[in-house]
Amino acid sequence: MKIYTCPMHPEVASDKPGRCPKCGMQLVPKDEVQTHAVDHSTEDMGLGKTTWKGYIPLLVIVGLILLTSLTISYKQSFEGSPRGIQLL
Repeated sequence: MKIYTCPMHPEVASDKPGRCPKCGMQLVPKDEVQTHAVDHSTEDMGLGKTTWKGYIPLLVIVGLILLTSLTISYKQSFEGSPRGIQLL
């Protein structure tokens, strides 16, 4: 006798094919579910390769803040100083 189970809810078991009462997916023979199972605990998931991308917006924001503050201080340093050469 085959036992049918839900691929998403392996705790759901039935002796005949049908639909999962939790999610409505088609029940499949239990031996098919076990052959397709993946162990996600050892999978890399690609997180180590993409975490540096989170620093790009931070660097852009810090750069804009520095550029703005330098521009303001540069403009303030020349306020009140004479422009060009003045003739006597």
